[in-house]
Amino acid sequence: ICSKQAVSHARPKACQDLLNAFSAATGNFTKCVFIHAKPVCFCESCTSSYAELRHAFRNIKNANMTCRNDLLQGDLVGVVNEVYEFGIHLWMKAECQQCHDSDGKGTTKEFFSRLSVFDDCWMNSNSSGVS
Repeated sequence: ICSKQAVSHARPKACQDLLNAFSAATGNFTKCVFIHAKPVCFCESCTSSYAELRHAFRNIKNANMTCRNDLLQGDLVGVVNEVYEFGIHLWMKAECQQCHDSDGKGTTKEFFSRLSVFDDCWMNSNSSGVS
């Protein structure tokens, strides 16, 4: 049974903002996957929401220790990790990385390289001070 204290867990605003961003990214990716599941077109159609999911999770991983521990280890299930892993699992199960390499010219590696550069750039340009 959940106690009022557990249900009303107060976390710092910066941590809550990270959780809200991750929740939104998760919802956007999941919605996109549902919309484009038949035929399996989400590899092409959901690339940006997949990138958003990865970016939001990376922000949590790079947050200060208090936020990181609260969001990644603060519950018995590890909800943030489990939800993130589910999104990654869907992407990999559909072999989306193959879709970005259909021409045989290494576009998958280029895509993920550019995604990594984008993530780094986004993190460096984030002037909100969330850490």
